[in-house]
Amino acid sequence: INVTLPDEKANYLHRIGRVGRAERMGLAISLVSVHPEKVWYHKCPSRGVNCSNTALVTQRGCAIWYDEPKLLEDIEEHLGVTVPQIDTDFIVPVDEFDGKVVYGAKRTNTGSLYEGHAVQLSGTVAQLADLERSLQLSYLRMFVASEKSK
Repeated sequence: INVTLPDEKANYLHRIGRVGRAERMGLAISLVSVHPEKVWYHKCPSRGVNCSNTALVTQRGCAIWYDEPKLLEDIEEHLGVTVPQIDTDFIVPVDEFDGKVVYGAKRTNTGSLYEGHAVQLSGTVAQLADLERSLQLSYLRMFVASEKSK
């Protein structure tokens, strides 16, 4: 459960990627504030030890406005998907995975996603092999002919 969204979208991907391990399905939950929140943002060498400067960084302080809706928007843009959201009633909307996913259960289909793909491509691969052989023979004939003409 992410209580705060990370400020870097790559860190979000790292966090949610850790929920499903050992071929098991995982569920990532992120709590996102709908309001900007003033938070500590220390870049100083002391990392905030004995600091009480609540002024914004733009005013030489150690705080920023943390805008999680904007961070979520950036994450969605980076992922190319809309992250499903629930309201304060915690009713999870039904989606295409409803009833098909058991969180924590081991994946049953461990076969290749490309099963049958090699068979599908075999004709094309054979054509490419023939073409390569033909090109090499043509080049060899051309090379031999040019050597004879010298």
